[in-house]
Amino acid sequence: MPPWERRNHPRFEISTEALLIDTDWHTQKCRCEDISRGGACVYSPRLLRPGRVVELWFALTGVGSIECEAEIVRRERDRMGMRFIGMDVHQMRELERFLERVQPLH
Repeated sequence: MPPWERRNHPRFEISTEALLIDTDWHTQKCRCEDISRGGACVYSPRLLRPGRVVELWFALTGVGSIECEAEIVRRERDRMGMRFIGMDVHQMRELERFLERVQPLH
């Protein structure tokens, strides 16, 4: 199994707008398509290199907005896989509360 297919947390399908801010303060709108406790998959017209750290903002129905640092761990076609690296305890609880209400992928 390729390394990018190994997951530490189950993924959950969502579809929500997201905002990505890179270290050069470029802001871009994108779409968060799946999420887990450890990261997210984001569809974007502009892909960044793996290893880049960005600020990621997205809204979760019934929970509110999540803002955190994320590292881009892979990119392919029109999407990027991101690992959350800077999420505070409160936001992690909000994310977990949301994930309890949705069905995992596969």
